[in-house]
Amino acid sequence: MRIIALAISLLLAEVSYAQMRVYLLVDKNFPKPISGNNNYSSPLPGIKAGVFYEWEKFSLGLATGYESFKPINEVNYLTLNNSIIRYDKYYVVKMYPILLEGRYNIAYIKNKVKLYIGGTYGARILKYDHYKVTRKESTPLYFSSNPSMDLDTIHSNNVISRYSIGPKIGATMDFGDKILLMIEGSYNYIPEEQTFSRRRYIVNIEHSFSFGVGLIYKFGKKIIDKPKNEGWF
Repeated sequence: MRIIALAISLLLAEVSYAQMRVYLLVDKNFPKPISGNNNYSSPLPGIKAGVFYEWEKFSLGLATGYESFKPINEVNYLTLNNSIIRYDKYYVVKMYPILLEGRYNIAYIKNKVKLYIGGTYGARILKYDHYKVTRKESTPLYFSSNPSMDLDTIHSNNVISRYSIGPKIGATMDFGDKILLMIEGSYNYIPEEQTFSRRRYIVNIEHSFSFGVGLIYKFGKKIIDKPKNEGWF
C-alpha cells in the first residue's frame, strides 16, 4: 500500500507541472493497397479529437475520431451459363479509432515552434455492410441444372475491432497564449484478420498514411512552472 501511495503521490506531483490541452485535427488518409483484396480509397477527410497533458518535453493523452473508406470496386460478380452465380456489393467502411497517444518534443525553435515525434496505440472499430449472393454450401454448382435456384443470399452488418499501432511526426506553432496550430503526419498499421468466414466479408485495411492540420487549445494554466530551457534539442 505504501508503494501504491508513493506512486500516486509522484504521479500527482508530476501532473502538477503539466498543462492540459485539447485538440481537433482534420486529416486525409491514404490507404495502401493489399494484394488480393478488395481495396479502398479515402476520398473524404477524417476528423480526430483528443485531450492530453503536456510537460516540457513530452505529452500523453487519448484521442478518438471518425474516418471512412470507400471500396474501389463497389460491385463484383461471376456468371455461369448467362446466370449470375456470385454477386458481391461492398459498402463504405466507417472507422472509429480509440487511441493512446504519446509525443516527445525534439526541438523548440524561437519560443514559438515545436517539432515532435511520437506514436499511437489502441483500437480501431470498423463498421460496414456487405451484400452477397453465392451458391448454397450443399449445391454442386457446376452440375446444377438451374444455377439461379441454388443461390444463398447473405446480407451482413459487421462491427469488428482491431488493434492499431504506428509512429507520427509533427509540429505546433503558437498563435497567442491559448491557441496553437498543429500539423501532423502519421503511419497506421492495422493487422489483417486471418480467420475467414463464408458468411462474413472481412475488410482488411492493413496500412494507411495520414496527414492532418488542426488546432490545439491550452486548457487552463500550469499549476507550477518548471524552469524552462529555451532552444533545447
